[in-house]
Amino acid sequence: MNREFWTGKALYPTIALVVIAALVLLARCPMSYEQARDFTLPVVSAQGSVGPDRMRLADSRGHVVLIDFWATWCGPCRRSIPTLVDLSHRFRSRGLTVIGISVDAEPDPVPDFMRSFRMDYPVLYDNLGVGGSYNVRGLPTLVLVDRQGRIRRTITGEPDPGDLTREVESLL
Repeated sequence: MNREFWTGKALYPTIALVVIAALVLLARCPMSYEQARDFTLPVVSAQGSVGPDRMRLADSRGHVVLIDFWATWCGPCRRSIPTLVDLSHRFRSRGLTVIGISVDAEPDPVPDFMRSFRMDYPVLYDNLGVGGSYNVRGLPTLVLVDRQGRIRRTITGEPDPGDLTREVESLL
């Protein structure tokens, strides 16, 4: 190669062209999302018990699923649950399933909490440490799963209601 190429007259435009081509190719590649890990957990009944009924995440395949890891003592959880109840009511008929997963040390306070916050979507009790397999590091943690069972977004902390609504709607 000649010296002119290495001094920059041709080198920099060549590098720019390669970078642009790589960006175009990356933009056309489908994004890879992690598959949501299946779980089976006991359902907390509004009557006040963790009964024999169980729910599997895999049974919700084909729906957009919003999983909420929360606890009765968590202030940000208390503030975000009304948004989740609203989303469940607004989008259930379009294929949204909201699943609450209590990570309380004991299930005893959960039924009263459910009634108080009018949680009419399934609430499960995490007696198996499922939160750990979803890397829950703070509460609330919301996991948005698409119809193919892929995790599209994880939110730790109190979500912005408008942003969460838009994200859910984009998957429906």
